[in-house]
Amino acid sequence: MKDINVTGTDHTSLPDVSEYISDGKLIIPEGVEYVLEEACHEREDLEEIYLPNSMRVIGPIAFAECPNLRKVVLNAGLEEIGDGAFLGAMQMTEIKLPESLKTIGPMAFYACGFSEISIPESVEFIGENCFWECVNLTKADVLNPSCVIEDDAFGECPNLVQGYMAPGFPKNDMLTSNLLFSMLWLTSYDRHEQSGVMVDDTERQYYTSLHVHMDEPRARLTVGERAQKFIEENSKVVLEQILKTNNTAAMRGIIEHRLFDADTIEVGLQAAVAAGQTELSSLFLSAKGQLKSGDDTDEFSEFEL
Repeated sequence: MKDINVTGTDHTSLPDVSEYISDGKLIIPEGVEYVLEEACHEREDLEEIYLPNSMRVIGPIAFAECPNLRKVVLNAGLEEIGDGAFLGAMQMTEIKLPESLKTIGPMAFYACGFSEISIPESVEFIGENCFWECVNLTKADVLNPSCVIEDDAFGECPNLVQGYMAPGFPKNDMLTSNLLFSMLWLTSYDRHEQSGVMVDDTERQYYTSLHVHMDEPRARLTVGERAQKFIEENSKVVLEQILKTNNTAAMRGIIEHRLFDADTIEVGLQAAVAAGQTELSSLFLSAKGQLKSGDDTDEFSEFEL
């Protein structure tokens, strides 16, 4: 296995990565399989990274705290992204993870700048704080139902309002702090329902971020059933989040499953109108009409604000 490293003490058999950086681009040659720890840590001259087909592992902190890193092209065949590998890459606005990837270490994408992330079915493990403080992240999909997602993997992502979490909900998903995952279910409820994931306290120790470990027994419920229960019991905080983020996708889920009562709908309608949220206002009107008519038709579809 060939390595690339600039921090080790023995450079006799390891190439200095600097020779592969030109005009801000790092093009790692074919045959290199492993980027060692801190290989390009804090490189201000690094803007783009291109990995060879031979690459299998990106080591811990390999490309961390590179303030001008904006583009990373990951290769098919990559299996592991190490702890903190791309930590702090705020200029990196998009990234595509390969279908070969199996492990994403803790803090691997801490405070990165992309707005969407799709984690393929091949991924078996997402480490603690992996996407912590990705403040631009609005949508996240985790496609493997067996994926282990450690504590706060998606913590402190204030704009994450849409996505699909195949493994289900945190161990104590009835906490108000886990509102995020009910919101994600709402925006992709059809996909979650198809998965039929069921979880109880004897199953996986880790699910997804923001959870608190507790040993309280609970009934086996599907992800959808648990999400609906949470929303019905916490309609006020769910409403606040929908209004705050203008989350029309989540509101469509609310309508589909009739999860808001008349009072909550009225409060939401008045707030949305006052905020000038036209599409959201129309959805609240649709929900209001649904309650009155007793069917799923949108009799206010032509209402103009």
